[in-house]
Formats: sequence, structure tokens, C-alpha cells
Amino acid sequence: MPKQYKREKLLKQIITTQSRLAAAEFDLSEFMQLVVQQIKSLTPATGVVIELVDGKEMVYRATTGTLKNHVGLRLPINGSISGLCVKNSKVLHCDDTEKDSRVDVEAYRKVGARSLVVAPLLHNGKALGVLKIISKKPKAFSQQDVSTLQLMAGLV
Repeated sequence: MPKQYKREKLLKQIITTQSRLAAAEFDLSEFMQLVVQQIKSLTPATGVVIELVDGKEMVYRATTGTLKNHVGLRLPINGSISGLCVKNSKVLHCDDTEKDSRVDVEAYRKVGARSLVVAPLLHNGKALGVLKIISKKPKAFSQQDVSTLQLMAGLV
């Protein structure tokens, strides 16, 4: 399949997803669950999570894929790549969790993540959480996947 066709198909999927989300009249939990399911279909992620800040912790509020059984998981903000994303309000990409000092290696082993991308969820310029994709494989995400996550995080 030609690269241009794949890109056009992805953009159409993103637009369709954004339209569905914009028109949805869900409660917050249902909305977040729809977001993670749609992100999983748009990327090679094996798992997707929305984490929200709660005091000094990040809490898994909506999950899918390999993370589906981790709703409610609490991790300290300090020492985590999600916390760093929130603090800097910046998209972060990790090609290999076994070799990246920004991640808690043990935490990512527990959830089966070898690579990830995390994007801040902003409200009035302040990061209130993150949208994160993970994969069981190192170097699983392309720049296009990073851009897709960033676009979707902007909608949320």
C-alpha cells in the first residue's frame, strides 16, 4: 500500500474519531474509554491509558488492550515519565523502557511495556493528565504515531 494512501486513510480515521468524540454525549468515564479504544485502533499500541493527576500520584482512569486490567492503578508522579510529561506539558517518546532513565523499569515490566509515547492532557494551559500508548516491542512507534497521539490528546 503506497505511503500517501496510508497517510490519507489515517487522517480520515482521525477525523472520523474526532467527529465521534465531539458529537458524543457521554459521561467522563465513557468518553475517556472511547478515546483509548480509538487511539488503539489508530496506532500499533498494544495498550492505551488515560492517567489523571490525583495529588502526588498519576491514576489510570481509562485503559484498553494490555492495560485493560489496570484501571485504578496509582503511580507516583515523581520518577515517572508520565509525571515528567505533566510537569513539562510536553510529548515524550521512549523507544525502550529497559534503557531509558526517565521510566520506572519495574512498573513497565509489570504492564508489559517496552516502548511508549505519552502526551499531556491540557486544560487552560495546565496539564491535568496524560494520554499514553505502550507496546510490548521496543521502537514500536513512528513519528506519525507520535503526531497522531498529540492530535488526539489535543481533542481530549
